[in-house]
Amino acid sequence: MTDPALASPCATSTSNTLNPPPVRLPKLVQGVGFAVFRRKSMRNWIKRHGHIFEINVPIFGQSVVVSDPALVRSVCTVSAEQLINVQPNLSNLFGPGSVFALDGSRHRDRRRHRMVRS
Repeated sequence: MTDPALASPCATSTSNTLNPPPVRLPKLVQGVGFAVFRRKSMRNWIKRHGHIFEINVPIFGQSVVVSDPALVRSVCTVSAEQLINVQPNLSNLFGPGSVFALDGSRHRDRRRHRMVRS
């Protein structure tokens, strides 16, 4: 049996398309499902759309949900130079100087600064 954390992201993803499948419910219904019934909604959406899908919820807007452990690990451990920060994102909520608004070396430096202070 293959450890999901060590599996190839391509082998564990559910779709080979450029854009993940969207949850086709009204934004408010998705928002209530995400806020109030998060576990049940996520289980249903994963069963229907796979481990990578797009939701559209109030405040956060369109967001891609990744629930495959191997893909989550690869996103969290990749170097800052390999990921780009797509706008808009949580910087709208936390401000332009937040970690969520930075790319590359600025992002890495801010993360390093936060780890040292903790």
